Amino acid sequence: MKNTKNYFPISYVYRIGRFKYVIMLLIVFLLGIFFLNKIHERENKPTAQSINNCKDINSSQAIDMIQNLKEVKDYLSQNSNAFVGIATSEGQDTRIYMVQLANRLSDHNSVHQWYTVNKCTGEIVKTSF
Repeated sequence: MKNTKNYFPISYVYRIGRFKYVIMLLIVFLLGIFFLNKIHERENKPTAQSINNCKDINSSQAIDMIQNLKEVKDYLSQNSNAFVGIATSEGQDTRIYMVQLANRLSDHNSVHQWYTVNKCTGEIVKTSF
């Protein structure tokens, strides 16, 4: 009689049982996710230098920065009901201000354009929703 024993590594899966194999794979996967998350946190952690260089822009400065953009100046001069307003408040824990360029209509405001202003860097990004 021939020896028909299978020496392929997958045979070990059947010895320990499929359930145990799935549990081991799940543990390895979760450990991988955990360590990748730790690496990501370490890379994105603010340094002392980046915190010290923060401009700490307040909401009125953010509005002034948007009002000084050429396209906003042009829009404000062409539309008498247009205004620049802040959509996020000082107390909200975010790194950006959401600023809107909008028109006051009789029963509501109509947003023409959204901008974000980074509170630390002062970077302005024109956004669309």
